[in-house]
Parts: sequence; C-alpha cells; structure tokens
Amino acid sequence: MRRLLVSIVVASMLLVTPRPVSAAMQVTLTIAPASVVVGKPAEVLLRTFVPTGWEELGMEAPGSWPFVPDTAYVLWPVPDYPFSVVAQADDGAEIPLVMTLDPVDPTLWRGVFVPDTPGMWRVRATNFPESDPGANVTFAVVPAPASTSLAPAGAVSQ
Repeated sequence: MRRLLVSIVVASMLLVTPRPVSAAMQVTLTIAPASVVVGKPAEVLLRTFVPTGWEELGMEAPGSWPFVPDTAYVLWPVPDYPFSVVAQADDGAEIPLVMTLDPVDPTLWRGVFVPDTPGMWRVRATNFPESDPGANVTFAVVPAPASTSLAPAGAVSQ
C-alpha cells in the first residue's frame, strides 16, 4: 500500500510539473557598446531562455518563424546558475568576468570587462559547448583615439 501511495505521488508530481520539450537552458551573449574601445569598459549581457514547443504554449508557430520549426524560445529566469564567462583576446589571453543577476530582470545577467589590446575578441560562456552559437560572441576592439593637446599653438610646455 505504501509503495502504491508513493508511486501515485511521484506520478502526479511529474504530470503537474511544467516541462519544456527541451529542458536544456540556453543563453545568448551580446556586447555593449556596439563599438568597443581599448581601455574603455565593455558590458556583457547574458540572457537565459529555454526552447519549448509552440503547442505547449497553446499557440501555433508563426508562418515566417526563422528558427527551428515548432520551437519557441521562452525567456526563463535562472537566478542561481554559476555562469562561467571569459573575454578572450586574439593572443589567447583571457579575462574572467563576474556575472551578476540584473535586479529587475531575472533572465538577464551582466558583466563588465576592459579590453587592453585592439583586435578581434571573443566572449564565451565556458560552461556551454563552444559550438553553441548563443554562448559565443566575437567582436572587434578598436584602439583608443590619440589624445589631443589643449595647449595653444606656439605655446611652450615647461
């Protein structure tokens, strides 16, 4: 009798627990500002979501949906995942980022780093496969503009 009761409780929990078609969390990374400059802070935004079936949402897939057919991507709060994110320079040097959950949006994590060299950089969530397109973003870091002197023409500096 006790076994039967436990089986019923476990089965009912499985039936009432919402489960997406693919229970795997996914992420997408973006960089701001659009033009990253050496020596200036760059913000990394990490957004969490899960793929699920349109039918589980009670909806039909839009006719012009450009992604995986029959799959909707739903923003999903992940307040306690230990994201491991690094910024990687062309030469392989890495800067680890501290990602902090946004206080207003539970699907958004933020981190900041300051690139120290120009060239192509990549930010990567290392606890996701390298082949995962959302867990990688590549961007150019441009040199800082040359500083201009404020001294009037012909002035002698001492």
